[in-house]
Amino acid sequence: MPLKKTSISTKVKNTNKNKLSLLSIRKKIDKIDNKIHDLLMERAELVKDVKKEKRKENNSDIIIYRPAREYEILIRLIKRHKGIISIKSLISIWRSLISAYISIQGQLKVTFTGNIDEIVSHHFGSDIKKIKNKSSLSCLKSLVDNKCNIIVLPFPNQQYDWWINLNNYPNIFVIGGLSDSLSGDIQALVLSKQNIEYASNNISLYTSKIASKNLKKYSDFLTTNGFVLISEKIITSKFSMILFSIIVTSEFENKNKLKIIDNYRFDDNVKPRLVGVFSTIDKEILNGKV
Repeated sequence: MPLKKTSISTKVKNTNKNKLSLLSIRKKIDKIDNKIHDLLMERAELVKDVKKEKRKENNSDIIIYRPAREYEILIRLIKRHKGIISIKSLISIWRSLISAYISIQGQLKVTFTGNIDEIVSHHFGSDIKKIKNKSSLSCLKSLVDNKCNIIVLPFPNQQYDWWINLNNYPNIFVIGGLSDSLSGDIQALVLSKQNIEYASNNISLYTSKIASKNLKKYSDFLTTNGFVLISEKIITSKFSMILFSIIVTSEFENKNKLKIIDNYRFDDNVKPRLVGVFSTIDKEILNGKV
């Protein structure tokens, strides 16, 4: 019996020590939570200051959604990141914060279409107003009529050929991309009437209208010069549209890429058009392999 009492007593003491240890750790966590909260509130005040400065520069509608800036923030944090929190979790946390701070600067109205509800919701969070439309064309018209600030459309393919209409909307550009958090693949593109901004790494998008008979020759020329063919659409028996891309680091480099296309004069009717740029985080970085 005495042995049993000693054993029970030891177990009680160990349990009490464990409870004290857990309590101590939780108190430390609470202190860190308070520090994080203080910094979040401090950052919010700085965002208000940013809004004031933007108002000084421009009395009209200020630009509150800047995907190139968001990309640079995330890349900087990823480069300094250490520890057991995954890169995907880090990006998810910061995108939620960025969305919250965007809402401080003003109301961002997002219109979208297609089966991208989850991606749009995840990227823009709960503080930003999101409206789903029936078609890509209705989204484009909504943007033209100033019913929203940005639109999000599914990434172009044979089903989603909305890009062929962009020539009818010369003031609308692709300014960003939304990726699937699991794979890192770009699933949707963000379009706006605001100016294109470049990050340190960009995918530049172009369209060209070309005689259908020259489509293969033109496509071969593009791929030989490092461009990536995304989609093509036969409009009539006489002409087609093609969407293609290339990686650029600046507006200057982008203009040089356009010169390469312009200098290829096998078809005088070909008029390549820059339709926008977007940045994407490399899959290997997203998956923690770099």
